[in-house]
Amino acid sequence: MIAAAGLALAYAPYALYGSLVGSLVILCAAFRGWRPSVASAVKVAAARGDRAVVLRLGRFRRASVGPGVFGIIPIIDTIPYWIDTAA
Repeated sequence: MIAAAGLALAYAPYALYGSLVGSLVILCAAFRGWRPSVASAVKVAAARGDRAVVLRLGRFRRASVGPGVFGIIPIIDTIPYWIDTAA
């Protein structure tokens, strides 16, 4: 959404000042749109017995093995359940 707004805003500087200013606006908008998606792709199973059920397009893909950092693909992968196996 932010990247699309940046592309729309980049058209006016491109028409007035040339490709350098328009390209700068496009790069800034792409960075602003990219950063939140990267932040939502990193997940952490914090506790020793935490596991996450990862679904890719609604089908079972994997359960994270043990604690630590793991990644998902935003929008395509979802985590519907967190399972605590510590007794």
